[in-house]
Amino acid sequence: MILIISFVMMIRYENLILRIDAYKETILADIKTEKERNISNDIKQNKLKAIEIPNLVLRVNEKAYWTEPAILKEEKITEKAFSAGAAGLGLPLFRGITVNAGGLKGKLVEKVDIVPVSTGDLIISNQRIIFIGDKRSLAVELKNILNLQFFDDILHIFENDNPIPKYLQCTNIDLNVNLVNLIITYLMNQTDS
Repeated sequence: MILIISFVMMIRYENLILRIDAYKETILADIKTEKERNISNDIKQNKLKAIEIPNLVLRVNEKAYWTEPAILKEEKITEKAFSAGAAGLGLPLFRGITVNAGGLKGKLVEKVDIVPVSTGDLIISNQRIIFIGDKRSLAVELKNILNLQFFDDILHIFENDNPIPKYLQCTNIDLNVNLVNLIITYLMNQTDS
């Protein structure tokens, strides 16, 4: 009898935890939606507000508009292997002994992965996309951006003069990629005019 009661209590507890988790997700989604709506309205009214970031050196007429915790990632060779094949003729000399005449042809195969390089902050200003990290930092001019791609939580930046793409993974759980995309697009259009 005690076993049955404890089993029922455990099921009720698990259901309560699941409902609490669902409620938290709903609240976070509402906060993200409201934040996106507010910034979207500010952009439509051309009133996006600049923010202050301590210890950030900005250029003349440069203002920061967004900051987000992020990880800088790069494409690096993680594995190297030699893949080869043999071709030729095998000549039997006598019982159990064969001489192979031919060649060996192969190539070096490299596996490239996107690996974390530095942890820090992504900052979006009206002139640059800036990453200030613990091991490495970078700044990409908005006017030099050839293409931006957004994946789940990764900003993929291609520059005009640099063939090496940059990957910035946002680590904030509340990140809304649509919001970051909206801000960058707005600021890039502002620099064009």
